[in-house]
Amino acid sequence: MNFVRNLAAWIVRSLLWLRYDITLIGKEKLLQRDGVLILPNHPGELDPVIVFSHLWSPMQPRGMAVEDFYYMPVLHYLMQMLRVIPMPNMYGGIGSYKKFRVRKALKHAADCLNEGSNVVIYPSGRLMRSTREEVRAASGVYDILSQVQQKRILLVRTRGLMGSSFSWVAWQETPPLFRCLLIALKHLLMNLIFFSPRRKVVIELVESPPDFPYDGTKMEMNRYLDNWYNKGGEEQIVLVPQTIWSKKAFEHRQSKLPGESSVEITPEIRQKVVSEIARRRDMDVSEIQDSWSLSSQIGFDSLELAGMIAWLEEEFHAYEVKAEELRNVYDLQVAAAGGATAYALTGDNPAPKAWHEPARDVAVTEPDPNTSVHMNFLRVCDRGGNAVALADDTSGVLSYKRAKIGVLVLTEIIRQFPERNIGIMLPATGGAALVITATLLAGKVPVMINWTLGDANIEHVLELSGVKTILTSARFLDRLDSIDFDRISEHVVTLESLRKNRITLWIKIQAALRARSKAERVCRIFGSDTISPDDPAVILFTSGSESAPKGVPLSHKNILCNIAGCLEVVRPESNDSLYAFLPPFHSFGFTITTLLPLTSGLKVAFYPSPTDARTLARGIEMWKPTIICGTPTFVSGIFRAASDDQLQSLRLIMTAGEKTPAELIETAARRFGARLLEGYGITECSPVLTLCRLDRQVVGVGPAIRDMGLRLVHPETYEDVVRGQQGLILAYGPNVFSGYLGRTSEDAFMVLDNQRYYVTGDLGILDESDSLVITGRLKRFVKIGGEMISLPAMETVIRNNLPQNEGEITSALTYIEDPGQRPLICLFTAGGHCTDVETVNGFLRNAGMSNLTRVRKVMHINEMPLLGTGKTNYRELTELLKTSFGSGLKVS
Repeated sequence: MNFVRNLAAWIVRSLLWLRYDITLIGKEKLLQRDGVLILPNHPGELDPVIVFSHLWSPMQPRGMAVEDFYYMPVLHYLMQMLRVIPMPNMYGGIGSYKKFRVRKALKHAADCLNEGSNVVIYPSGRLMRSTREEVRAASGVYDILSQVQQKRILLVRTRGLMGSSFSWVAWQETPPLFRCLLIALKHLLMNLIFFSPRRKVVIELVESPPDFPYDGTKMEMNRYLDNWYNKGGEEQIVLVPQTIWSKKAFEHRQSKLPGESSVEITPEIRQKVVSEIARRRDMDVSEIQDSWSLSSQIGFDSLELAGMIAWLEEEFHAYEVKAEELRNVYDLQVAAAGGATAYALTGDNPAPKAWHEPARDVAVTEPDPNTSVHMNFLRVCDRGGNAVALADDTSGVLSYKRAKIGVLVLTEIIRQFPERNIGIMLPATGGAALVITATLLAGKVPVMINWTLGDANIEHVLELSGVKTILTSARFLDRLDSIDFDRISEHVVTLESLRKNRITLWIKIQAALRARSKAERVCRIFGSDTISPDDPAVILFTSGSESAPKGVPLSHKNILCNIAGCLEVVRPESNDSLYAFLPPFHSFGFTITTLLPLTSGLKVAFYPSPTDARTLARGIEMWKPTIICGTPTFVSGIFRAASDDQLQSLRLIMTAGEKTPAELIETAARRFGARLLEGYGITECSPVLTLCRLDRQVVGVGPAIRDMGLRLVHPETYEDVVRGQQGLILAYGPNVFSGYLGRTSEDAFMVLDNQRYYVTGDLGILDESDSLVITGRLKRFVKIGGEMISLPAMETVIRNNLPQNEGEITSALTYIEDPGQRPLICLFTAGGHCTDVETVNGFLRNAGMSNLTRVRKVMHINEMPLLGTGKTNYRELTELLKTSFGSGLKVS
């Protein structure tokens, strides 16, 4: 292999000679050849090739390259041969996963140095944007040297490339590499190869300068490098003729200065941007100027700049902002001002034409519950053909034919994992839907990972389910900042890595050929035709709002019966479409907004964030769905963010997960002409138990769906209660799961009159029309003086008397036991809605509640903790209460 590398270096040097007159100064003085950190400046895309080819023979260095280049076709093979270390780019957010990968890459480089290898890293981390090299606040060199035992460096200064077609200044953006190579090849041929005008390039090498601050701070190192690279002043832009036949040089683009953008920047936008910069850098707002460089004067390194890009996305919905376009404070303002209209989610940028097919004739039918989920999906694909199946903003529009091929490609990869349970950690996207289906077709069981649970709970989920592999997306993880990936990194496999390393051309061809077979034959090919309807189709985990998350295996039959029962109530037509944004770790998101469309023929568009209300409103305007589903919190957020005309396509809105306010139902009808139906569901029931009907008066959460039965009993004696009386809700039917993962069935069930019932833990009332009204949760009742006190009932009274933001949860009750005293009931308020114990208890007295129904403490917090499902995280509130007062304290 060394012979091949040496030969490749000689060939590259020979090719470079055709266009470059390269002088190397200091090569003969190199003494230390092992464990050297090589630090070049970066005037153009081609200087790494020049430096590597000329240093290869004496040093055989290992480079570091951003993943964009590392995984480029053709280049990827070369990168692997040269043992290049891939480094994440700093675009598109800087979540905990990207930080983890950056740390891992830098540690890899440090380990290589400690083992005696030579490593090249570009201290600035980017191409020179001007005639000066600016290392800025980049931390790569500092981080590597802090992990190296023997600190040896080689400084490399390249001059003469500024102005080349491979330089930034020529394009005022990252040069298109392959286009530049084609231009260079064209000019070589025009110059008869050997007669090209040659650009003079000087490379100066200085080994381990004694005055380098090896043990200094990051900024001391960077200032030294800045001064050394720019020694002798700014580099001159040199224009070299393209051919010997003409004096014409490569045509350069002109850079824009602050004030030249056509985008209008309002005082509000400027204030927000400058204030955010000041907050992040602990600066005075008044001193920040629009012309200040984000690197040299503000001091942003690549990680911090990526954080600003993520902030622009969240605050201004400025998507696809490129880090290289952000040079000064003014550029940030331009990105913010253009962000609200730059992303294709507006009425001026409608959905792809394929989405609005003229006459969609795919009937929406109930799936067959006596077979598997994947069999039903494949059957829908067979009859759907080229009709639109699903879409999202990343993948675009997929037909059933393309979706089937995509699933078959993924199935071939997933079947190679040895374990049966495969973790899936993905938001609501078309890709997530295909991965879930492919996992099932491969004969595996998807285990849906809720990334909002916290590190300890995620580890609990992995241990309980035996998951060794978590399929996820690097693009998604780069926007996620809630997980410590040091703890779970060994399990993470990204779809991007599968696409780059394991999905071959042959697998794609094989999938396209197999897709021509009918559903039954495809299942036989993968050996999943023998799967029983009673085999598990997924393992979901409860939210953990009141206890540790419990594993809930749901069978194919559980899920398919639930889908069939819901379809009977909703009765969608072939021209209906669903906009899905609930995460698939959510039981409603998994069954109803992910698998229901795939197994019935309902067209669906996905969006990955249920909390991004403004973009969801624009997404509804863009995709024009007729149906959406979500918790009241998420739906009300969309209503607040949307203009009246953005949601006019909606005819049906389904809510569940928490009590739906009456004003939300009225708002849906009055503003958007949509019908809002409330339902009731539990993860253990796949999840829907009841749903209001389109042809009946709305009462509570409606009657039970088809084949499901409810029984209300006294919570202590388990005797039946009469209609209209509150009782503990028991459920039975084909939707109900068989038992918790790793627990006995007695944990969840009871047998009455030879019938096995699931104990929901909820309290409710059945009226004469069999409609269910939820009155509370048994676990959220406190026994005081022999009386059962309902915390939800108290919450209702308090919320009716305190100022509320529509759809926002700003008050919640929880309690802890207080030895020798009655339980400590505490009211938490958020959103600036402050009150006191006396006022709150006055509300409860005026509502006619007993003297036992009293709050003993009020605590004010900045923000109400929510689960990923949008529900109040009562468990976190209880832990906060315990931390504040302790289980042994008596509170007056």
